[in-house]
Amino acid sequence: MAAWEGPFLFVSEPGSRPYFVYTPAGYQAGTSTSLLVMLHGCTQTPRGCAVATQWNDLADEHNFIVVYPAQNLRVLGPTGSQPDPCWSDGNGDHCWNWYLPRHQARDSGEPAIIAGIARAVMADTSKWTIDPARVHVAGMSAGGAMAVILGATYPDLFSAVAVHSGLEYQAATGLPGAIHALTRGGPDPLVQGERAFDAMGDHARLMPVIVFHGGDDARSAPANGEQIVRQWLETNRLATGGAVSAKFAKPASDIRFGEPVPGGHPYRVRRWADHHGTIVQEYWAIEGLAHAWSGGYWLGSFADPRGPSATRAMYAFLSRH
Repeated sequence: MAAWEGPFLFVSEPGSRPYFVYTPAGYQAGTSTSLLVMLHGCTQTPRGCAVATQWNDLADEHNFIVVYPAQNLRVLGPTGSQPDPCWSDGNGDHCWNWYLPRHQARDSGEPAIIAGIARAVMADTSKWTIDPARVHVAGMSAGGAMAVILGATYPDLFSAVAVHSGLEYQAATGLPGAIHALTRGGPDPLVQGERAFDAMGDHARLMPVIVFHGGDDARSAPANGEQIVRQWLETNRLATGGAVSAKFAKPASDIRFGEPVPGGHPYRVRRWADHHGTIVQEYWAIEGLAHAWSGGYWLGSFADPRGPSATRAMYAFLSRH
């Protein structure tokens, strides 16, 4: 029987966050499998995110584990007077704090907490046997921005990254900058690409990344999708010493598709390859899609079933890395 378990509470020096784990019905402890860490967007909950994205359904099909870290809603203790260490560093809108410097570095803030959650699940071998070479991170909106940060700060833990409606690495370093980035896009992605490479430190390596973004997204400007791709093209060029030097204007393939369902959103898929011809970056630009998970289940939050399935496309990409 499939199991949705939690909330568990991860406690560490950088902070504490609850999380949930989904184990598919067919999984048996001792069987090596992959792990997906899925980060919800602002105002979302892990449950609402799971319903919208349908990652659990896909986990049932392919027998992998899904972890849903949760952002803390409260910023004060239950009494409203003294801060509770388990809650004091949260966010009132359930947003991941991608725009604050403390949460953009290794061994600090939310990157350290989320990496710690992934490692805690990996360490519980009585329930799961996670292949350390198949640990992936995905995110929606603020969760997508945090997934980008995790790819830069923990490339030794996460094998690949999937981003929906997110932002490039360190797109802002404060709330005013975050508002600007969300409405107009972030700084020069070449510069941010170098900063993401610096964040990798001694663990620098090529990071495969797939990006989804809606053309009518009013919460995270469509420019952000392209900037994420450009940032990672530069980061990967630096991380490979120039061995992988794909250009944004020259993808390995560029295909425009019609409606995935009657009345659905047409979309364009561009892919970039490494020097061996392996696809290492994908960019799915969905025409007419607002701030919603493409191909998501309509009963979930921030989901639009009229687009191609981001979940299935992400899984296909991630499973190759």
